[in-house]
Amino acid sequence: MKLARRFLALVARATRSDDADHGWALARAVIDAWFKLLTYKDEYEVARLHLAVDYDHLADELGIDGAYEVTFHLHPPVLRRLGLHRKLPMGRTYEAAFHGLRALRRVRGTSLDLFGRDPDRRTERAVIEEYERVMLDHLGDAAFAYDQLVRLAASPMSIKGYAEIKEEAVARWRDEVARLT
Repeated sequence: MKLARRFLALVARATRSDDADHGWALARAVIDAWFKLLTYKDEYEVARLHLAVDYDHLADELGIDGAYEVTFHLHPPVLRRLGLHRKLPMGRTYEAAFHGLRALRRVRGTSLDLFGRDPDRRTERAVIEEYERVMLDHLGDAAFAYDQLVRLAASPMSIKGYAEIKEEAVARWRDEVARLT
């Protein structure tokens, strides 16, 4: 609920700075970018997504009869930092870990969140704070041209990937924000 309120607060602020004459481009840009930033895929979300799949139904839809195997290919950040440069194939028995992670999602963002200490997670959370701050600083600022504000609002959409790829994308985003502001 707290995250939803945070999302809606920034969207409401953007909506007050926008209008139908502009096709609500600013509000749409904030909605898309803010949603993207707030819903990053951490370990808890990856677990939830894997558990949301009904593999039996999917196998049936694909015409797979009889026994089948499910293999998850994962590249946990902690193993990547230890030098593992490939995804690990893990069988369906790994679903038990997914259930544990899904149950632990409530610790996300707290001092008990061990995954939150990972540099990737700290960067994702820092970008959320930076984006919110820059948008709150500039929404309603008459010195900003509308098109420039829309570009600023949409700028996080260029952040993609994970690990080094994401770090480079975040650096480019920060440069873009500096240029636009």
